Amino acid sequence: MGACTPPKDFDYVENALRGRWTLTCERGNLQVAITLAPTMPPKVQLMGIRPAMPVTMENCQ
Repeated sequence: MGACTPPKDFDYVENALRGRWTLTCERGNLQVAITLAPTMPPKVQLMGIRPAMPVTMENCQ
């Protein structure tokens, strides 16, 4: 994907421990989702990274 630029904010925040954001990269975008464990300090419980699909009419049907 090449070098990626960090986002300024989350795309979606479900709660204080779960959210999703998009990284803009040289050759496409990546969607990152994270879930933190309810511990002190919070630790990463689950993290997923996948290519973000571009928005097209074909993807909407």
